[in-house]
Amino acid sequence: MKPIKNFNSISASGTRERLKPGGYVVRITAVKDVTKKEYLEILFDIAEGPAAGYYADAFYNDKPYAHRLIRSYKDAALGLFKRFTEAVDASNGTDFSGQVEKGLKEEQLVGKTLGIVLAEEEYLTNRGEISKRLYDSVDLPVDKVRTGDYKVPDLKKYAPKDEPAQAVSSEPELIPDPDIPF
Repeated sequence: MKPIKNFNSISASGTRERLKPGGYVVRITAVKDVTKKEYLEILFDIAEGPAAGYYADAFYNDKPYAHRLIRSYKDAALGLFKRFTEAVDASNGTDFSGQVEKGLKEEQLVGKTLGIVLAEEEYLTNRGEISKRLYDSVDLPVDKVRTGDYKVPDLKKYAPKDEPAQAVSSEPELIPDPDIPF
């Protein structure tokens, strides 16, 4: 092994408890507009409670997928996008919903708070094992999270994709008849 300089000055990482499904007040830390695909990629961190600063740990520097919200503004998703902007507005006393028609400046979302509900789902890992991960299920005003006025969806169980259909033979199936001697 190569020598590591200043190793004695490095603090050992502690064990982190995994976030649990539930409501969280989060702070938006970065926003990127992906115009070609019509969505905002929003990074966040937990803003309040025992898990505050959860994603500020260096462990998450190269794992934006762990604390990312994707909010599409395609025509088919405008109702969901409006729910997002209204939750930001209710949480911060802003009027982002009113600015969308003029062209929302996404960088103005940085630093704003939002309530989200994280739920849990099972998935199949690359090793063929079933594991669990969190996903964001809904945007809410922060007051709803603070008062517990939300519902956490039940665990989404992993459902394997259907097996390919069995080929159906056009030949009739021969069923043995015990009364025929040969």
